[in-house]
Amino acid sequence: MLNLARNHLGPDGARVVAKALARTDSLAVLNLERCKLRSDGVQALAPAVGRNRSVVSLSLARNNLGDRDAAALAKAVKVSRGEGVEGGGARGGDGPDGAGGRGPGPALPPRAPSRPPACPEPPPASSRPQENGTLGQLDLTGNAVGTEGARALEAALRGRPAPLEVRLGGNKVDPAVEGRLGKLARGGGSARKAAKV
Repeated sequence: MLNLARNHLGPDGARVVAKALARTDSLAVLNLERCKLRSDGVQALAPAVGRNRSVVSLSLARNNLGDRDAAALAKAVKVSRGEGVEGGGARGGDGPDGAGGRGPGPALPPRAPSRPPACPEPPPASSRPQENGTLGQLDLTGNAVGTEGARALEAALRGRPAPLEVRLGGNKVDPAVEGRLGKLARGGGSARKAAKV
């Protein structure tokens, strides 16, 4: 868990967080509530959220975000039907069984004990899927998201194999759209037959 709530990160801080998200596969909860991220910050953060495979809960509450930002987040959390949510073999081992074995060959000398093992570099962003299917909760409470942004989120949720709870309290969203988002959250993409606006 990384709780940066109530810190004045601003757009520059959001860019730093985005770079960190590209390099982690162990962060499950990220709280950026009241961080003054603004639209520029979320526009930088959204693609990193989309590529990350570990974050299951993200709070962007009370950051003065609007429809444009909700649409960027919708693009990040959408998972097309049939793609699945695995990251592919990009992080797997390089052996035939994917476990990292190199097969037969000359043995490498052991590393000096004073040298820590090298951290693997994350795969290039272009080789990873751009939609996050692991995110289960997105808190956008107390922003300036309107019905247009909520509809973008609704469209993104329709294709997800796993549910995503989107919290939109304190925004100016049509109650009917908010209700459909709630149904999608409970049923994942299986609620695709909900009425359209």
